[in-house]
Amino acid sequence: MKFRTYSHRYGIEIISTDSRYNEPYRNLLKIIESITDQEIINRFQHRKYVDMKSDTSISHVINGIFKEKLRAAGWHSESRIFKEKVYSKGATDWRLDFTYNHIYSLEIAFNHASATCVNLLKPVLASELNHVEKEFKTELGLIITATDELKKKGRFDNAIGSFEGYTLQCIPMMNQLTVPMVIIGLEAPETFELVRIKEGQRNIGHIKLLSQDRVLDAEHYDNEGKLVKMLLY
Repeated sequence: MKFRTYSHRYGIEIISTDSRYNEPYRNLLKIIESITDQEIINRFQHRKYVDMKSDTSISHVINGIFKEKLRAAGWHSESRIFKEKVYSKGATDWRLDFTYNHIYSLEIAFNHASATCVNLLKPVLASELNHVEKEFKTELGLIITATDELKKKGRFDNAIGSFEGYTLQCIPMMNQLTVPMVIIGLEAPETFELVRIKEGQRNIGHIKLLSQDRVLDAEHYDNEGKLVKMLLY
């Protein structure tokens, strides 16, 4: 996938000066770049025709890809910020999606726009001193979210936060967001978009190939990059 970045409090500049920061950050960017349109299409088609999950956007697929690839790369998921269980038991607000070696806090932010400020504050809470004892402490924050164009082509819910919205909030919250951060905005796929077609009482998501102006049925890409019918059992 292609992406764009926004540097808050010189986040990118600080990362580039220290190999401790730079290496895992570059590996993260390689993970993002490794996600192809074909991979997203195949995962979406598998969820739809094999797992029988009728998604109306590609957000679940992209989220699943990140979880799998980040865990394989040594990132830890669902890290609690605070040690006291009363602040984390049943409350996801004070958990980090991913952390890396007490350096990075990472949020995959495909949730409602109302959570934008909370998601931005999580790396601050994980990195700054606090009256509540920490379970995990980091130094820098990363937010991965969708650009407005990805929201549109990927049929994300209109109510979710976007890269443009996150970067906008960084300005008035400058004094509150004291930790260096990088906001990463995922760009839209280049070869397809998701369309919703009404089937009965429901709107079902379908992959539409832009070059062929064609809506896929039970098809996916094989290892040679050819579009073939899926084997369904």
